[in-house]
Amino acid sequence: MLKGCDFIDTKWNIIQVISSISSTIISLVSVLIAVRALKQNNKIIREANKPYVVAYTDFIQVGSIRQTFLIIKNYGKTGATIDSISYSNVSFFAGKAEPFKYLTNCFIAPNQTYSSQMFFAKPYISFNVTIKCHDIFGKYQNSFSFNTEGIANQLAGATTNNLQSKLERTISTTAQEMLRKNL
Repeated sequence: MLKGCDFIDTKWNIIQVISSISSTIISLVSVLIAVRALKQNNKIIREANKPYVVAYTDFIQVGSIRQTFLIIKNYGKTGATIDSISYSNVSFFAGKAEPFKYLTNCFIAPNQTYSSQMFFAKPYISFNVTIKCHDIFGKYQNSFSFNTEGIANQLAGATTNNLQSKLERTISTTAQEMLRKNL
């Protein structure tokens, strides 16, 4: 038979065991939550800082002369190595060599830009540019669709005065183009 003190000691021991078990469970759960939060945080940081290499078109227009460019730019916060740039249709190339042919295995830094002039005539074509690249964390692939009719018909208004000389009109439209391009 248990005496009063023995009963209290046994009760105290049970409480200590339950307290130890619950502390261990709470500690394990806390560690699991912390590990999960760190993994999620690492994923968010990696996603926010990955390279984002894109293809787009832009043009420069001075007077009636217009030059259209296909541009590759890294809008990401980290650099990447370009693995390949491929095209679904090669009819828009300005010369005999495809644009950006020599960018394979080249590093593109954040905000770095490469451009190639485009020449196209009717019939207009549609084409895709697919860019594959990688950084130390992974591989990325993006595809961009273009329609040369839409590109050719973009309007850029320029105001000139018929009383201006040809040189004055050229200077005026060049200044307006620079403002449009935020140069």
